[in-house]
Amino acid sequence: MKIFVTAKPNARERSVEKNDETSYAVSVKEPPVPSRVKIVSGWTSRQKTLEIF
Repeated sequence: MKIFVTAKPNARERSVEKNDETSYAVSVKEPPVPSRVKIVSGWTSRQKTLEIF
């Protein structure tokens, strides 16, 4: 499964907004943590493509 995420770093509040079936806008404060999600593209960009295992 692949989803598309627009990351908003250094946000005051944490939030996740669903734009459509596979697209989300995410506001985050914390640094990344290793998980079961792989960044397929957009490592340094705000627009990321993620693969969930």
